[in-house]
Amino acid sequence: MIRRLCVTIVFALDMNNLILAFLVLYPWAPLLFRRVFPGLNIWQQQQQFVQIGIVVLFCCSFFLKQNRVKIKNIPLAMLVCYVGIRTAENWFTATLAKGLPFPSLQFLNFLYLIIFYVLCVQYLNKKSIAQIVKWLSYSALGVAFFCVLEVFGVAQFVKELPNIYHPDKTKVFVTGMLGNPTLISGYLAMCLPLFFGKKAFNILSMSLIWIILLFYTGQTESVSLVGIVVGLVVSLYYLSQVSKRIFFCIASSFLLIIPFVYGKIDTTIFAFSGRLAVWQKYLELSKNTFVFGKGLGSVEILSTQVGKFANYRWTHLHNDFFEFTFNLGLVGLLLILYCIVEHFRTKVKLDKSGLILKTMFVGFLVNCLFIFPSFLWAFTPLAMFSYASLYVYKNQEAK
Repeated sequence: MIRRLCVTIVFALDMNNLILAFLVLYPWAPLLFRRVFPGLNIWQQQQQFVQIGIVVLFCCSFFLKQNRVKIKNIPLAMLVCYVGIRTAENWFTATLAKGLPFPSLQFLNFLYLIIFYVLCVQYLNKKSIAQIVKWLSYSALGVAFFCVLEVFGVAQFVKELPNIYHPDKTKVFVTGMLGNPTLISGYLAMCLPLFFGKKAFNILSMSLIWIILLFYTGQTESVSLVGIVVGLVVSLYYLSQVSKRIFFCIASSFLLIIPFVYGKIDTTIFAFSGRLAVWQKYLELSKNTFVFGKGLGSVEILSTQVGKFANYRWTHLHNDFFEFTFNLGLVGLLLILYCIVEHFRTKVKLDKSGLILKTMFVGFLVNCLFIFPSFLWAFTPLAMFSYASLYVYKNQEAK
């Protein structure tokens, strides 16, 4: 009887609902796993949830019926091939021959995301994407609500999470589910498109997120520039796709206002906090391997040898494009840019959900210029879902 019940449950599963549950719940992994894996920090708990979740989804794909895939993604195939070959070559030449550390975890993480992309394209459709977008807005709003609890000092569960970074300042900062005031600003700004609309729910949610971005994020007494820039870019990009006339008017007004308000802005928000010194050092280190890179994970390995900048050991370069250039070389960077350019060149008829996700992918790319979202599990599943959704639309339109 138990066996029959298990078989019934298995065959009653729907991959669309499983992916929805996965995307909605993964930001809350630190709360869900805080008792299961108490020794892990907030980012490791998110990593555990995402990796286990993708494995479960992949296992379900062996018996759940999938859609017929009629499209090709040549740029992504080339990138996966190059990263795989480069990692294998690095394993043989560096690890076996010279006994150097082999950062296999980053390649494994990369494969997890590729599997998730394949699952999205194989199983999702326009209707399921619209449903996921709806529930993602509730999940993101929940994260914003936890930030509000932090402002009032009553976020009990957030306080109990390990390795929360909080600047020792008199100003109130929030960290949400990301453990860092700057990272949560980038995440919330990336999620802003989920609330673009004229309904009261959308307007109130956007207002709440902008209040958090403008007053309660950052590493100093000033606000975080990351969230503000990402929020402005996604807003302007969405407007440019909806109404070019309104976009032109707002963009022109914004450019005219800048010279008058620049002198009144606290310029400390434009400080790079040691980034320039770090980039200069790693640029010097990359000269001998600039074409093909040093291999995935090289930045983290070398960070122990390079030392500290601005009293901090930089395990990431806070610019993902530069970090991937260091790891995978100029060839790897060109392949990544090829994937991005081809993504935006792809012509498909997008509904509102599709446009929202495309705008969120723009927000992710802007975040890549300032922080390291490609290496944070709070960002990468959402970014890969946004990226894959365009190909879901394209596959559904293909004859």
